[in-house]
Amino acid sequence: MKLDFREFDKAYNEDIDRRLKEKESKHLKKKELTRMRQFYKYGMVVTLAIVVIAVTVYGYVELNRLKYDNERMISEIYVLESEIADLQFMIDQKQSSSAIIPIAQEQLGLIRINEAETQAVEVRVNYALNPDAKNVIVKEDQDKKAADNQ
Repeated sequence: MKLDFREFDKAYNEDIDRRLKEKESKHLKKKELTRMRQFYKYGMVVTLAIVVIAVTVYGYVELNRLKYDNERMISEIYVLESEIADLQFMIDQKQSSSAIIPIAQEQLGLIRINEAETQAVEVRVNYALNPDAKNVIVKEDQDKKAADNQ
């Protein structure tokens, strides 16, 4: 009796082929998943690197702007301090009596007591009655003796 193993071999070979194909498809799926994961990992790394570079550049630009503003304000402080010193010097000069007297004489028209002229004014009042005796006429004559002295 001769045994025919062809069908058995055929079934066996088909089973092995099916298992190999399943194994290959699983391996391909794993490989594809690994590639996708690597793509996402590299994408995240590149995105993170771009974000870090952008934040660093923005920080550098902002730091330079603040540095420029700080230098500008320091120079403005120096200018204002020099103006304050100049104004303080002017105030000290204006507070001295030698500076106050000419200002009072020139701008305000004040004079010293010993330089003042005495002006005498004489007022003469004459009363006269109208002929009908209802009204009084008052006449004033002013003589300025100081005007005669000039």
